[in-house]
Amino acid sequence: MLVAKSNDGALFKVPVDNPEAFTRVTVSQSLVGADGLLILTPETLLVVSGGQQTVFRVNSTDSWTTARATGSFATGAVGPTTITRRSLTDAYVLYPYTATSPFFEIVKVKFM
Repeated sequence: MLVAKSNDGALFKVPVDNPEAFTRVTVSQSLVGADGLLILTPETLLVVSGGQQTVFRVNSTDSWTTARATGSFATGAVGPTTITRRSLTDAYVLYPYTATSPFFEIVKVKFM
């Protein structure tokens, strides 16, 4: 299991059978503001950072000891939060705009 600490962007690998043995993943990209996480494949994680107004694609080749950013998608000032997928290639992010607005969008992520 992978979890993020939003205030400092730390990413942690947590063994489900022994959560006390969690380890910090060394990541090449700041993930400050991380909110929504989606494990796309065993090697690929998508991270929604509302604070950075970006969805990051992060990959690991060593079982999440280290990871590096391999793509990004700028959302703009829409308050992006959660992310889900339709397939291994199609992911969608929620744009809630403001907490009091009844308007929201679900937008397909297109990485650069």
